[in-house]
Amino acid sequence: MSRRCLIGLAHGARERIIIYAFSFLFVPMLFLTAGCGSLKAPKKSDEFWVPPKWEKTTKKPDDVWLALRAKKIDSSKEFDLLELVNIALRNNPAILQAWYDARSAYAKLKQAESTWYPQVSVSGDWTGDKKVANQQSGSIKSSSYGGSADASMLAFDFGGRSGAIRQAYNDLIAANFTFNQIIQDTILQVESEYFALYSAKANRLAAEADVADAEKTLFAAEEKYKTGIGVQLDVLQARANYDETRYALEETKGSLESAKASLATSLGFPADTKLAITDPSWEVPEDMTRQDVMVLIEEGLRSRPDIASSKAILRSKEAAAAIAGSLLWPTLDVGGSIEKRWVQTFGDNKSYNHDYEYTGFLKASWDVFDGFNNYAGMKEARAERDAQRRQLEQDELAASADVWTKYYNLKTAISKLKYGESFFKNAESSFELTLDSYRAGLKSVLDILYANSQLAEARSNLVQSKNDMYTAFVELLHATGSISVENVPGYAGQLSSSQDQQKEDRKGGPK
Repeated sequence: MSRRCLIGLAHGARERIIIYAFSFLFVPMLFLTAGCGSLKAPKKSDEFWVPPKWEKTTKKPDDVWLALRAKKIDSSKEFDLLELVNIALRNNPAILQAWYDARSAYAKLKQAESTWYPQVSVSGDWTGDKKVANQQSGSIKSSSYGGSADASMLAFDFGGRSGAIRQAYNDLIAANFTFNQIIQDTILQVESEYFALYSAKANRLAAEADVADAEKTLFAAEEKYKTGIGVQLDVLQARANYDETRYALEETKGSLESAKASLATSLGFPADTKLAITDPSWEVPEDMTRQDVMVLIEEGLRSRPDIASSKAILRSKEAAAAIAGSLLWPTLDVGGSIEKRWVQTFGDNKSYNHDYEYTGFLKASWDVFDGFNNYAGMKEARAERDAQRRQLEQDELAASADVWTKYYNLKTAISKLKYGESFFKNAESSFELTLDSYRAGLKSVLDILYANSQLAEARSNLVQSKNDMYTAFVELLHATGSISVENVPGYAGQLSSSQDQQKEDRKGGPK
């Protein structure tokens, strides 16, 4: 082969190498650049951001939603309130999140307590060496290996270490009380949603009864018109009233499905879960006095987990202020190390030896000047401590107002229920008498429509009054911090016993 051909082949190979290198290095860079460019925000604020194509194709299945979908509940049975609460305590994600937060706080406490122990570390190494020299000196090979151990410990830091432990401890206490509060909030949520669903069911039944009453009115108007003693206007007004009740009935159907969805999600299940409940059978206490509410306020300040959590946060802030103050002073550390090393030499003069090394130290360090950083940190920590104290005052005032408000909400709801029951009985009797009078020609269609409207309003008020009474009852338990699984069914007697015990405590009686 001629020299020119060889040169041509060399040039061709070089060009191919350049092309391959360019493709290998620059094409991926162009791809990455294009991908990064698509991650930028839109050029205008009124445009949607368009995700890159690879983001859509590389999405993994939503494992969280698949897990939620995998949860099953027996849709063939009716659940009572206690069963629903127990289901929620096992499934509600807010409770599980608070539980993991509390476990995390416990681990942080253990990290803080680890500063009371020495920090020990060990290490080992091996080194090989070969020296190639001229013929006169020859080659020399050597190797060395050894191990060492180091230990150090904080001896004194003017309260910083103990302050960190106190802070972590009170953070743990706060997290645990927050967990308890989430449990109580969940119980309240389930009970409120349960009563809302019960009310939605009752509203649908009431709406169906309203339709039946409106149908009676329409039938009476049509009969009078057919016999010639009525007018067409009466029929039209009665039919309009009938259509209005049908419209209201359809609205209650939608409200019923919404209430089912709210209860299902509070239990930790998807909104479209089929769910059926039994009717409540509670007897709400009606004999509480003004003196009882004072006892309930004191009980709430002692029992509410959110107040206890706020107190623990205050103690944590006090510990943080102590930590920040300790940074203005020196720290003292003690420690030591031990090391042993073996060295071997191979060649004309072989050798083997080893040595030991021991070290101990006592170290004091002090940031004499840091631009007032630590001083400002101390002022910040103290301000946060004082702010938390004011926050605790607000929390306790709010708790007292919460108990007071919920107590009178309950008394008002009980009174409204009594009047609601009376209103319903009178409206029902009035409607029947007015309907009979209309058929006899003694009342006009306006009279019967008004009586029909009054009866529908009475039914609606009665349902709402029951819901308000049940809800106010459980909200009062929640406000006092006494709501729990144990007092879900028939808590009236327990509430009375709790009040009697509080009165005995104030007299210095048995505890």
